[in-house]
Amino acid sequence: MVAFLLILSFFIIGMNPYNLDLLSKTIFFVVLFGALCSAFTLLFFYIRIKLNQKISATQGLKLSLRQAALFTFIVVGLFLFLVLNILNLWTITLYFAILILVELIIRAK
Repeated sequence: MVAFLLILSFFIIGMNPYNLDLLSKTIFFVVLFGALCSAFTLLFFYIRIKLNQKISATQGLKLSLRQAALFTFIVVGLFLFLVLNILNLWTITLYFAILILVELIIRAK
């Protein structure tokens, strides 16, 4: 429900991130992160439950939320780099290296 409302807000407001000021860009990317994260969480949870029915709902939701947040960080981060005109191979490589290190730190705990 939240994912649907956040995605619907993009179409209602009609924001173009290339023509916004800093505060509006921040709001745009926060709403984009929330919409994509909730949509991916629902999708990953559905896939996880269908493929592995032995897993509990809370454990499946935790894993799906972590994977959805990581995937959303990738998508929104690359889109942010594109909007700021700093998207190139080196920034992508550094960004992925940082996200891999964050995932490894989370798994180590």
